[in-house]
Amino acid sequence: MSAPPTPQVWGLPALALTLNALAWGLSWWPLRYLENNGLHALWSTALVFGCAALMLALLQPHLVRQLLHSPLLWAVMLAAGATSASFNWAVTIGDVVRVVLLFYLMPLWTVVLARWMLNEPWTPAILTRMALSVCGAVIVLWPDATSPMSWPVPHTLADALGVAGGFFFALNNVLLRKEAAREGGGCALAMFVGGALIAGGCGWWLSGSQLVSWPTPQGHWMLGVLGLSLVFLLSNLALQYGAARLPANITAMIMMSEVLFAALSTTWWTSSTLRPQVVWGGAIILLAGLLALCSSAHAQLMPFSPTPKAINQDPPMPGFYDFEIHTIDGRMYNFRDLKGKVVLIVNTASECGFTPQLAGLQALWERYKDQGLVVMGFPSNEFGGQDPGSNEEIESFCKLNYGVSFQMMSKVSVNGPQAEPLWQWLKERAPGVLGTSAIKWNFTKFLVSKEGRVIQRYAPTDKPESLTQAIENALQK
Repeated sequence: MSAPPTPQVWGLPALALTLNALAWGLSWWPLRYLENNGLHALWSTALVFGCAALMLALLQPHLVRQLLHSPLLWAVMLAAGATSASFNWAVTIGDVVRVVLLFYLMPLWTVVLARWMLNEPWTPAILTRMALSVCGAVIVLWPDATSPMSWPVPHTLADALGVAGGFFFALNNVLLRKEAAREGGGCALAMFVGGALIAGGCGWWLSGSQLVSWPTPQGHWMLGVLGLSLVFLLSNLALQYGAARLPANITAMIMMSEVLFAALSTTWWTSSTLRPQVVWGGAIILLAGLLALCSSAHAQLMPFSPTPKAINQDPPMPGFYDFEIHTIDGRMYNFRDLKGKVVLIVNTASECGFTPQLAGLQALWERYKDQGLVVMGFPSNEFGGQDPGSNEEIESFCKLNYGVSFQMMSKVSVNGPQAEPLWQWLKERAPGVLGTSAIKWNFTKFLVSKEGRVIQRYAPTDKPESLTQAIENALQK
């Protein structure tokens, strides 16, 4: 399977993910500040996320086109918007740590939704983690002497919103696993636009029904909105940067530090105390999450060792050097010829905003080809129909416009049942953002070692020149 990044290159990505968790773990404070200055959480979420969406759209206008032409991103937008509206409202009116812990029942909902939407089986290990999650939730929700409820169910609006936020976040993740979504910025824009629309729509309806107050901003509310917008935008970019460079299980484990940041900040700033049942129930919920991460890590680190086929046994998965694929001019290319080479594999397109990366890929190949680097481009027309030409037309375009002389392969599909087997192999060994395997957009990159193992997967936004150090490290091994 893919070789994880070495610990010495984890520092900056891990720091980026920690800052993202810190931003969300402390977000309750500015949201409550805005609440005290006349902006209900729904209205502040609408304004904050609307400003963040505007900033992102101005910085990367092509993301607007991605969002408008992707029905899946519309679904992600609604799920992510419901997540943000629920969570932000909950932390302004309830016990922050309790809300965050109930939100982290998300893995339970993910398993249920994946069973329904993806037909993923329930193994004994999964059922054990589900049972732990439910037990933890029961302990957290167990009514005390002051509770109006006698059953361990959400008995405040904040409890219900915390659970709902986790459910919608799980739905968002399953949607991303179900099909290809736009990697990086496209998902970020969908999240911010969804937060603005869902929170704003709910705020309008509930204010009109006199269930929440209309905005009556006062004090430095505008500064608070703009500041929080910038924090959320930067934290999302930090998440993209870190998640693209670390294994999915490491990413998720670091993100769980949000619970710690929420607990410490509320205890320090509000002088509140954590009830024992919240501590114990939360520990069990987090244990269930950690068991899921350990299971994911074990699966990612299992080496591939082909064995002879036995009776009633599925054939072994191919290795990197077992593939044979047609080149763009119709020749059969045997991957056995790549033994001892470092290989950079990219899905390309001729009419994409990232198409100028062809020049960067050519520069990489020219710089390192004598040291053993092979660059392979796989044209694909899946994303926005941005490579509609024939193999001959694509080859001519790449040569005339970008001087491409690295190895171009025949046009392929990279997702779905018709996906080229090599790309299925690559995706299984190096999942993308949030552990999703699907290729999200043109110019996703995979770096393969001299031994035929996937070193790392890179997002379309990672420019070829940013891979220089990783390529040099691979060539030196």
